[in-house]
Amino acid sequence: VSPEMRPMVSWLPRLATGLLQPLQSQPEHAEQEFDPAFANRLVSDLWPVVRAFLEEDVLRGEVQAAIQKEVTTALKLDRVSLGPEPVNVLGLCVLPAEGVRARDVTLALDFEYTGHQAEVIVKLA
Repeated sequence: VSPEMRPMVSWLPRLATGLLQPLQSQPEHAEQEFDPAFANRLVSDLWPVVRAFLEEDVLRGEVQAAIQKEVTTALKLDRVSLGPEPVNVLGLCVLPAEGVRARDVTLALDFEYTGHQAEVIVKLA
């Protein structure tokens, strides 16, 4: 396991016990909804790793490449920082396994990101 992934792997046992406990008042239907409090604790602890991935791989990698391909090669993301505040999970549910292996789990997250301390500087070269 790479050093960047160790924080995620160390959370797996707690993820299994904390995340997969349904709300007591949840009515029976196709989707199971869960209390987002555990997911928010998990996201908060993993935010430095997730933030680095989003900043470097997604924004500087994929988004910058798409901008340079579709708009102009002169645009460059000079500084990218999503800030210290993680996303806030508002809702979390497990979707029914349709058309996938029975042991697969699909999680749907409803989240918000305020980005109060985010900073993105674009330079024109």
